[in-house]
Amino acid sequence: MELDDNIDQITENILRNIIFGNVESLNKALEMIEKYSSHDLILQSLNQKGSISYLVKKMNNLSKQLVMDYSEEIEAVVDRIAQSVAYLSGPTASGPRKRTFEMPDGSNIVIREASFSEGFLGWETWNAAIVFSHWIYKNKEIIQNANVIELGCGTSLAGIACARNGANHVYLTDHNENILKYAQYNADENRCGDRVTVSYLDWNDVIAGTPAASQHNSMYDVVVGTDICYNPEHPKLLPPVIRALLNRSSTSVGANSSSRRPVFLAAVMRRRPEIPLFEVEMQNAGFYMKH
Repeated sequence: MELDDNIDQITENILRNIIFGNVESLNKALEMIEKYSSHDLILQSLNQKGSISYLVKKMNNLSKQLVMDYSEEIEAVVDRIAQSVAYLSGPTASGPRKRTFEMPDGSNIVIREASFSEGFLGWETWNAAIVFSHWIYKNKEIIQNANVIELGCGTSLAGIACARNGANHVYLTDHNENILKYAQYNADENRCGDRVTVSYLDWNDVIAGTPAASQHNSMYDVVVGTDICYNPEHPKLLPPVIRALLNRSSTSVGANSSSRRPVFLAAVMRRRPEIPLFEVEMQNAGFYMKH
């Protein structure tokens, strides 16, 4: 009974650390939520006092901070918040949701986005995917009859735009199994499932040459990625991955090749330090860069 008598005190302490605390205090609050995750009265009290809305706001702010300036510490906190939200009201507490994106030709692409706890950074359609999708609608000749792979597809908006604009086949890849379920749903929802294959792909497996990853080698005419260069490891990791995936007969290597097909990696946040480093690594790998 002693614990039940102190429910208000416990919940107030948790909320105070969530709302007013720094990262250290926030971690203390999350630790307490985990500790009492099987105590229904405490969870109910937290819900009644708006804990989910406070946590989701913190989660959104920290996830934006994470994209702008990657930090393992912040990544761990965001992941822990998502788990606490799941404790409080189930795994879909922050979603999923459907969004409709109007394309330049007046058509719509409908995207179902995962909950944060399911999708992590892939839960949301980032701005670069929207910009790229509009661009490909206006430059569709570049992907005509091409086999396209989207790296880190997330909600798959960019890949679906390619599938609807003349690509021979589009391969939507990600290392998050939950994301891939939504990618397949979105391809089917937008009536391009017959031109899309959804596949698990870890970039480190491509470098390591694992059998599962090797089946993708030299298969693709065009490589697409939107806002996927956000981790300090990515600038060096991506160029050899892209080189391994590209069909050598349609490679973008070589500035004077009139038949080359480009690699598209769109990033709206040009101030990220990873972007110029990635460009340097791509040039060092023999790719011709064009903005």
